[in-house]
Amino acid sequence: MNKMKFIFLTVLACTLFTGCSNSSKKAASDSSETAAAVSEPTSVPTLDLRQTSYPKSDETYEETVKFIPLETRDDVLVAQRRRIVYFSDNKIVMAADNGGIFVFDGQGKILSHFNHQGQGPEEYLYLNMNVYGTVTIYDEVTREIFVMEQIGRCQVYSEDGKYLRTFHFPKSKQYREAYSFDRESLLALDKNIDTDSAYVLISKKDGSVLSCIDIPLQKRRADVRKVPLGKWGVTSSRIYTQHLHKEGNDFILSELSSDTIYRFTSDKRLIPILALTPSKQESETPIVFQVFKTTEKCVIGWKYVFDFDTNGIKATPVIYDLEKRQAFGGDNGKGVESFICGITTSMRHNALPANLYILNEFPDRILDWIEKGMLEGKIKEVAEKLDPDDNPVIQVIKVK
Repeated sequence: MNKMKFIFLTVLACTLFTGCSNSSKKAASDSSETAAAVSEPTSVPTLDLRQTSYPKSDETYEETVKFIPLETRDDVLVAQRRRIVYFSDNKIVMAADNGGIFVFDGQGKILSHFNHQGQGPEEYLYLNMNVYGTVTIYDEVTREIFVMEQIGRCQVYSEDGKYLRTFHFPKSKQYREAYSFDRESLLALDKNIDTDSAYVLISKKDGSVLSCIDIPLQKRRADVRKVPLGKWGVTSSRIYTQHLHKEGNDFILSELSSDTIYRFTSDKRLIPILALTPSKQESETPIVFQVFKTTEKCVIGWKYVFDFDTNGIKATPVIYDLEKRQAFGGDNGKGVESFICGITTSMRHNALPANLYILNEFPDRILDWIEKGMLEGKIKEVAEKLDPDDNPVIQVIKVK
């Protein structure tokens, strides 16, 4: 699998972004408490990004637990481009780029589905599967579905598709990553990330900012880099990364300008789990570590080195073992590199239980695995019942 597959570049004008504004901070302080202060552990492990290579691990990090075939009916056909936005033992919520939203039970049986794509006041314009497209969120407590559009608006529906309400964000703010935090609020990352408070808690009722989560920073660095074009001059390029994801009941904050990766807990504690060196405030050659998965044992991601004068962008898969306090990379013959690639594909704006990641595959690929002798036991028994034209199959993978 091509490592560069997960690097998304675009040519654009270098633009500065604005984050949680002073007025938003004032509104937050007037309406609710701010997030708790940083909880400092006794010692934070450090990942040295200056290393040009990392040793191979002797461990196997993943194990497929089960396959969940999603029910196929004439009125329940999932589009080619789709994303699982929520997964638990008893519920699976999927959004597709044709506007369809599907709710399945934990065994893959359809519970409800709807498509409200359109231009009416109770509809959403589209469900964009791009990295920074429409954000679809499922609230497991209230069983509400939020569709956060990139026009500063959020449409809210019941689980069976009944329209409930619409709210707009302050000053048409745009949130590119968001999750249900508690009964009252969503945790979101503002699309504009050059101020001190990109992470905010916003109201599920009216979209107002309830509080801002301040990540300790000296200054923010733009994620746009200059790219020399020889005689044609200079343009700019951005690496699209995920700065926020949910792990069980907690959230991982990995803002690109921060030298530390944090865990934000359900009781609003901000806990540093991994420090990065060299400091992004000091490094001449920008180095980015993008987190895709964390467990109690490890932090998994990709290291990107920007060096457009020579090689452009170099990508390296890295697993940092928190128990051994050591970084590992490359393929050890046990599928470590493909494991990281799989997590990269899986972790796009979805809420998952701790220590799991999921892939959704079309049946023809799984049937091909059977022909190649890659499956056995109960997983094979499930796979053998598939039809090539069925809906996707959820592959549940445990991270050891």
